[in-house]
Amino acid sequence: MLSLLMLTACNKNNQEDQEHQDELTELQSLRTQVAEQDSLINMVIQNFAQIQQLEGMISLNGNDELPQSQRAKIEDNLRLINEKMESNRQTIALLNKKLAQSGNKNTSLQRTIGTLQEQLNAKNAEILDLTEELKRKNYAIGVLDSMVTGLSNNVENLSKTSAAQQAELERQDAALNTVRYCIGTSRDLKDMNIIRNGEVVTEGYQSDYFTQIDLRRVTSIPVYAKKAELKTKHPKSSYRLVKGEDKMLTLEITNPQEFWSLSKILVVQIY
Repeated sequence: MLSLLMLTACNKNNQEDQEHQDELTELQSLRTQVAEQDSLINMVIQNFAQIQQLEGMISLNGNDELPQSQRAKIEDNLRLINEKMESNRQTIALLNKKLAQSGNKNTSLQRTIGTLQEQLNAKNAEILDLTEELKRKNYAIGVLDSMVTGLSNNVENLSKTSAAQQAELERQDAALNTVRYCIGTSRDLKDMNIIRNGEVVTEGYQSDYFTQIDLRRVTSIPVYAKKAELKTKHPKSSYRLVKGEDKMLTLEITNPQEFWSLSKILVVQIY
């Protein structure tokens, strides 16, 4: 009997050790992903700073013929700018790929990528203006033509990407703030398979019985009954049931974020 107890305890300890090790491995993997993302973001930011410096080194003063050495220097700077812009495009694309692999659940990363793409778009347009100005001043530099063509295409593509990403951000934002509620008698809720054995079920219920709302916009829900009970879990400090002149109750949500923190659905049973 003692041996059996010792064996059971040993197996339990081994299982706990394995679970602990799995948690540590998952945590380390998450830290590695975050560090890699931060490194890529910092690389893009540093490239933007270096591009700004390179732009400042290109002088457009006067219309005098430039000496060959200065032309060569401008061409080198333009080439470096082009390389860093391309590096940023590829890095932002990689960040977008990582975001997609995560299931687009990291809204903070998505917003950061959106900001970087907007900066890239603006910088593309800025450099395009610079190259056009160089052409107007008859700075016959070989790299200009290819840069103008490339930048024009990039501005157009980035505009489309930025618009698509903004639409995706708005879609995700709406999804994050979408909640549902239903109100009914005990019989109604049972018939709709929403309540079973006195508890709210988490699957298999009739979803079309629910009303979908944006938690930021709807904070007052008429109950149309003199007595009501919330069957889903919501912090008591985040709401109150207010009785009107007609004795009917209205659910007033005083703290939406807190109210919906425990459940994204609300089930109200009326009597």
